[in-house]
Amino acid sequence: MRVAYVLKKFPRLSETFILNELLGLEESGIEVEVVSLREPDDEPRHKDLARLRAPVHFLRRPRSPERIPDQGDDARDLIAGLERIPGGKGTRRWAQGAALARLAKQRGYDHIHAHFMTVAAQVAAASRVQGGPTFTVTCHAKDIFRHGIDADLFRAVSARTSGIVTVSDFNRRFVADRFFSGRADRIHRIYNGLPLDDPSFLTHATSASTRSSQRILAVGRLVEKKGFDLLLKALAQLRDEGLVIGCDILGDGDESGALRELARSLNLDDVHFAGPQPRDEVLRAMGRAEMMVLPCRRGRDGNQDALPTVLIEAMAMGLPIVSTRLVGIPEIVEDTAQGLLVDPDDVAGLANSIRRLHEDAALRRRAQESGPRRARRLFDRKKTLPQLVSVFRGAIRNAAAREESRA
Repeated sequence: MRVAYVLKKFPRLSETFILNELLGLEESGIEVEVVSLREPDDEPRHKDLARLRAPVHFLRRPRSPERIPDQGDDARDLIAGLERIPGGKGTRRWAQGAALARLAKQRGYDHIHAHFMTVAAQVAAASRVQGGPTFTVTCHAKDIFRHGIDADLFRAVSARTSGIVTVSDFNRRFVADRFFSGRADRIHRIYNGLPLDDPSFLTHATSASTRSSQRILAVGRLVEKKGFDLLLKALAQLRDEGLVIGCDILGDGDESGALRELARSLNLDDVHFAGPQPRDEVLRAMGRAEMMVLPCRRGRDGNQDALPTVLIEAMAMGLPIVSTRLVGIPEIVEDTAQGLLVDPDDVAGLANSIRRLHEDAALRRRAQESGPRRARRLFDRKKTLPQLVSVFRGAIRNAAAREESRA
């Protein structure tokens, strides 16, 4: 089976889950190729990228028509949705869909998988109605939670898929309720899996058993939904109460300047902004830290984290966690088992939970022991990838059966 992954941009430092997925598919014997719709940014690269054998094809923006030619009733809703996208982007996606269909024929793709129900899925749908192979799509967060999502276009793309995957049970219910009147029969919940037997991961996990630092680690894009401003305010509250804990923040994003200014205004001298780091450095930092804090919240645009990979990695490393009761996070962290959960936007509750985890050695030991066990039970790539491959094979099999019935 040869599968093409259609992605808006590849590689991307913030999307380790996609690289993990690709490497796992290759290890399981699936032929994989990557189709990137844009050139990658100039940012640090994951060391594991060198292990990926899959060729990467860049679908450069083809010349697109002013309007999409009429394709008859079968594609009318999809075309109408694409043409509603401002700035001519929809017609470009239609043209990229045609280019993808041609590439699929040239390269012999049996199936296409897209991540995010936005650009990549729209191009895959356009490819499908122009003769391309079956496709599936994984929904994550911004593509389902943000305000202003074109629900009709979402449904038009979904109608061309051979299945929808999403990364949490919360997401599965949300997508069904928001877009399909509660019907979830075509939506598969498959957790993002981690390579828990990968040598580099095992090395860092072993070193984590001797962790001695009393510093907090926070990892993620510096954007509103991550809630790092809440963390800074909680640290200031703890300091005013007599507890000073250092904090290392790894990542970059639109709020980088504002967060640095907030740390200065709060006189938080022991907060270090380390910028974006490759996965190896993140794992090394997890091996040193006392706890991981990620106070996720719902952004003003409706966007929120669905299943933060960094929390799964932290749990697998035995790093105690403080996070929030939001979307799929309670599917990762059981409160008082692998760490503590607080309500979103609750600075006082966040500060109290950080203090509690810092002062309660028994709670930290429980988290260190139960975290790796839970990670292996729910988030081991060896368990999650066969579920995804089954979805791919089912799509190909069902399409072949339909073709045979028409013959």
